[in-house]
This record gives sequence, C-alpha cells and structure tokens, in this order.
Amino acid sequence: MADAVCVVTEGEHIESVKKAQTKNPKIKSIITVGEPEEGCHTFLEMMKSDTFGIEFFKGSSVDTSTELALLPFSSGTTGST
Repeated sequence: MADAVCVVTEGEHIESVKKAQTKNPKIKSIITVGEPEEGCHTFLEMMKSDTFGIEFFKGSSVDTSTELALLPFSSGTTGST
C-alpha cells in the first residue's frame, strides 16, 4: 500500500486502513462499502454524485454518464497450493 492514495474497503477493515493511513500520509481518501463511517466517504455517496464533465485521467474520453466502472476484487490468493 506504499503508493496508495485511496483505499476502498468494507467496514470491518476501516480501523486497519486508518492505522495504515497514519504511517502513509499519501492515503488521502478511504471509501467504505456499506455503512457510513466518520472520516470516510461511502460508495453509495459516490454513486449519487454527478460526474458529468469530470475528466478522471488525462486524455480520458470515457463518458461517465453511460460507461460502467469495474472494481476488481481479490481475496489475496494467488491460487497456488
């Protein structure tokens, strides 16, 4: 997590992420999936935001009003036994 600037997590992991944030000031935002938590944004809050006209990265031609976003999920396993 050394270069992370934003962390998306479930409520049960917020305290761990906040501890990591104290050691890594690059982490500017914590987004929770689920119930609101003090000092964090919620995924639902983000879904309600009007993103029309926002350019998320240089050269972006993504129409945020019609394009879907995907957040890959990994349980942390490599599949090796």
